[in-house]
This record gives sequence, structure tokens and C-alpha cells, in this order.
Amino acid sequence: MNWGLLRHSRLGIYVLRRALALLPQLLAISTVTFVLARLLPGDPVGLILGPMATPESLAKLRSEMHLDQPLYIQYYYYVSNVLHGDFGRSWSTSDSVWNDLIERVPATLELITYSLVLALIMGIAIGSRGVPHGWLGRPCDPRLWTDGWGDSGFLAWTVAHFLFLLRVADLSRAARPA
Repeated sequence: MNWGLLRHSRLGIYVLRRALALLPQLLAISTVTFVLARLLPGDPVGLILGPMATPESLAKLRSEMHLDQPLYIQYYYYVSNVLHGDFGRSWSTSDSVWNDLIERVPATLELITYSLVLALIMGIAIGSRGVPHGWLGRPCDPRLWTDGWGDSGFLAWTVAHFLFLLRVADLSRAARPA
């Protein structure tokens, strides 16, 4: 592939700008996720070891998980482990987070499929109604829905999910039919 041509093309510049814009977004998402996880009530070490754990075993696991370190050091280990593909162990199942993610791929694909079908139906309906009436350039312009509002929607969902978990029992672990 001729990288020189790609570097000077408009498409190459666009791809490079989008890739560079992804870095601060990933940093912001990882920071928000880390902070929200630390704000959740309860002790992850106590949850993992159970109510019969000894103070020595609690202290040992806290040290292994770096929870006895300051937050910025915990964040460093968090980012370092994620960049190396180690997502850690689930506090609720004590299984690898990677295994938990793989287990949920079918449900995620199902949700993505339904979401895309719904977005397609809504997009066609709004577009076929909006174009003849000259809605382009107004606040209901569909370009506004895709050019930047998606990231804030993800952040709003993350915060809303966190607030929901604070108020209600954790329903994300509810049994799902196989």
C-alpha cells in the first residue's frame, strides 16, 4: 500500500484526524469508568472473599489488587492492564471479565441488530418526512444526531446506569434465557 498517497489524500487526513480524536475520548471514558467504579458502595475485596474472610486475607487481596494504593496509582495499573488485554476479574462472579464479555456477545449482537433495525426505520421515516419540508439545517437535522451527539449519549448512559445502580439492586446480572 502506498502510505505516501494516503497521507496526502483528503481521506487519509480525515482518518488520521478521527484516529487522533479517539485518544482523548478513550481517556475520558476510561477515567469516568474508573471513577464511577470507585464511587460504587461496598468493598470489592469483601464481595470477592465473602463474609467469612479474615482480616489478613482481605489485606492480602487489597494489596494484590492495588486497592491500598492512592487513586492515581490504581488508575495507572487499571490503564496499564487494559492496554495489555487484562481486564481483571469480575467482582461479582470472580471469573475473568474477558470470559464474562464473551458470554454476553450473543445478547449484545441481538441488541445491536434490533437497534439498527429501529434506527433504520426511524431514519427513513424522519428523512422521508423532513426532506420535502426543508428541515435540513434546522435543529431536527439528522446530521446533528450523528456528528458528535453520540459520544455525549454514551457518557449520559454511563452516568444514568451508575445512578440507577445506586438506587436499585443490580439487575444487570439477571438470568437470561440461553
